[in-house]
Amino acid sequence: MDELFNSNRAPSPQEWASTQSLLELCDQELTPVDSQIADLQKQLDKLISRRSVLQTNRRKYLDTLSARRRLPPEIIASFIQLAVAPPYDGDRPQQHWQARRGSTLPFMLVSKEWYETVCSFAHFWTQLKLDVASASGGEIPHLLEMASKRVQRASELALSLTITLSTSSEWNDKVVEFAHSISSRVGVFDISIETNHNPDPDPNSNPNSNPNPNADMGPGLLARLLRYPLSPTQRTLVWPKLRTVSVNMRSRGPPDIDLRQLEFEDVFSAPEKFPAMSSLSIAAPQCNFSAPNVPWSGLSTLSLGPFYAYRFGDYTSILKQCTEKLRVLNLCMHGLPDRGPILVTTVPLIHLAHLTHLHLEYTLTTEWFAGILLSYISLPSLQSLTCTVVDSSYHTRTEIDRLAIDRLAKLIRQSGCQESLTYLELTNFDLSLGTGATVELRSVFMETPRLSRLKISGYKLHPGLWSIIPESVQDLTVQLWIPAVGDLRPSLNEFVRSRNRLAVPSSTPMKARLDIADDSDVALVREKMDALKAQFGSLSNVVFD
Repeated sequence: MDELFNSNRAPSPQEWASTQSLLELCDQELTPVDSQIADLQKQLDKLISRRSVLQTNRRKYLDTLSARRRLPPEIIASFIQLAVAPPYDGDRPQQHWQARRGSTLPFMLVSKEWYETVCSFAHFWTQLKLDVASASGGEIPHLLEMASKRVQRASELALSLTITLSTSSEWNDKVVEFAHSISSRVGVFDISIETNHNPDPDPNSNPNSNPNPNADMGPGLLARLLRYPLSPTQRTLVWPKLRTVSVNMRSRGPPDIDLRQLEFEDVFSAPEKFPAMSSLSIAAPQCNFSAPNVPWSGLSTLSLGPFYAYRFGDYTSILKQCTEKLRVLNLCMHGLPDRGPILVTTVPLIHLAHLTHLHLEYTLTTEWFAGILLSYISLPSLQSLTCTVVDSSYHTRTEIDRLAIDRLAKLIRQSGCQESLTYLELTNFDLSLGTGATVELRSVFMETPRLSRLKISGYKLHPGLWSIIPESVQDLTVQLWIPAVGDLRPSLNEFVRSRNRLAVPSSTPMKARLDIADDSDVALVREKMDALKAQFGSLSNVVFD
């Protein structure tokens, strides 16, 4: 048969009969094989169907044991409102509640994705917020109940707790007890305390209307919250996982002398209660600040201010204790710094060897204080420098801005951080034509050969500034007030194009962004622009690549 298979001739009668018998034999053997395959296919279909049923039951039982089916309806309702409601138009507020045609499908798609993300993201349950100051008495028990449920669903993850207390609230002890009950699990603690002290109480008023009438209730309440246990069964109060603490003291009424004299001396005086604390933020716009007894040496992040009044010696004494681990320093210098004698002598510089990020914020009346403080510190590892002027007047500040930028250049020189500084941000500076600040800015750029990101914000900017921007800058952001944006756009476009033409082909193209700076006059415009960005993307920004 091999000869017949390899040839093209017709088979002989004998070969034909032999081949026919072999064909019938194959058909006889193939019939049971096909039958077995059909039976196996039926069994496979049954197994696939059975597997589908088992998988469905497994998901149902898993949902029963997980937090998915316990998702609070308040969260779902809030998300439905955000997903279905059309963009809000300030001129037509009724649109906020009118569902557009075809909004069901995006809601179904987005909410499914959101639901799956929430169920798989355990940290969703670790965010706890208790606002006692603005909530009514009937709402606070509900807030505590919801917070307790979140704690149960958060497993053993560290919690982020945000509490807003009021010295006139009778629910403070309940909230403090709740915080103490989870003290072993809190990792981030954001505390706001509103003091309602009245310096001239009405003699005819009910003395029992305010359960906390003491003038020093603000710091006293803070100490009770962080240091002293309220429950008789809790002998000691320790926060073993607490890494970040933020304290904000404020008053609803006008400041008075008693409120300004509030201090934080005893709150952190027992460092063994905060063994893991590495980040601290203290702000009290209506309080006099004096350096409290805090384990400063263990901090990696520190934010101070604003305060009503503060002294130079307190700041320097704090920074001298932060030389070991401090990485991030934020100084908000508003209010009234002490104008007492500051001895500018040959005192050794305060070397913050590991500090990489510095953010300064001051007003026109406190720039001198910030400048003197900068002359006392050395930052050899500085990578990011942000300087913000909080003032809207551009008529009397030219010389102040020039001095401020000159001090930044001196800081870079005395710190020796020329090779490490890569980000510089100047907010609310006057860099218009003829100002000395533009000249001083050149000296800053000469000290920063590694600068790669630059952000400038202010009233206006002269196009001549483009010529002094270092070639190392690859990301440029300029924010100006509305009248100056249109005038500067052509020169910025030409600058970016010329920079990219002269760049090495293998280098990354420069990216520049021209935006509108925020102020009180453009608040409404900014809201509408944000709505457009949310609907169509960032079309309001001018970006050149």
